[in-house]
Amino acid sequence: MLFRNTLILAAYNILFFFPLPIVIALMLNELRQEFMKRIVQTLIYIPHFMSWVVIVGIAYIFLTTEGGIVNDLIARFGGEKINFLVSNDWFRTQ
Repeated sequence: MLFRNTLILAAYNILFFFPLPIVIALMLNELRQEFMKRIVQTLIYIPHFMSWVVIVGIAYIFLTTEGGIVNDLIARFGGEKINFLVSNDWFRTQ
């Protein structure tokens, strides 16, 4: 099961994350406004300078059931809050 999961995650990486930088570079190359191009480039590169602890903290703030932005939006539109951080449905297990 471990080997299969490793192969599946490697395939996801090749399918989704390999062509993504190429597509983004081509799209940025087509932007005519230099100001907009620089803003998008900055937003793309900012996460590379942040610690994983900070990124996990931001994800926790977004996904928690008590005051999380995502769950507040779900509740505002009439849905039930989802506990993303402990639900097996939101993580690939098999």
